[in-house]
Amino acid sequence: DAGCQGWAQHELAGDDPWQSDEFADLRAKMDEFWTSAQEAPELAELNAEWAACMDDGGQPGFTAQAEAAQSISDEQNEIYNAAYGDGSVEIDPETFVAPSESPEMKALGEKEIALALVDLSCREKTSYTQESLKIQFAREEQFIADNKAALDAFKAAAEQKK
Repeated sequence: DAGCQGWAQHELAGDDPWQSDEFADLRAKMDEFWTSAQEAPELAELNAEWAACMDDGGQPGFTAQAEAAQSISDEQNEIYNAAYGDGSVEIDPETFVAPSESPEMKALGEKEIALALVDLSCREKTSYTQESLKIQFAREEQFIADNKAALDAFKAAAEQKK
């Protein structure tokens, strides 16, 4: 299926049990598990605590911890897009100011520092990292318990391949 290179890889490595139809259901369950990880009710509660702290710290409007960093990245992308556009307009090197040197980027850097300090404080107050890991580990343990037979079968198939 993957041309000469795929044929050679198959010859050297053999069948990949993870790709076999036998484990399609397990793959689908794992994909669903990881894509729904941020929707866990316990994590929603933790994010609500963090967001309330952010509001109190003068950084309102966030509902999940990951949104803080993403907001800065989004604004940075806007600055780069404004500077370079879609590539259809030629840039005049005489008047062009690199986005990294622009007053907008400098202001964004200051905004990022202020946001990061409040975020750090709120993550510390809510024990965000430790609590989110507890939630993750509990969910993973439940997933393993719920899918033990399929996971054991995959493990056996993978060990057989060696």
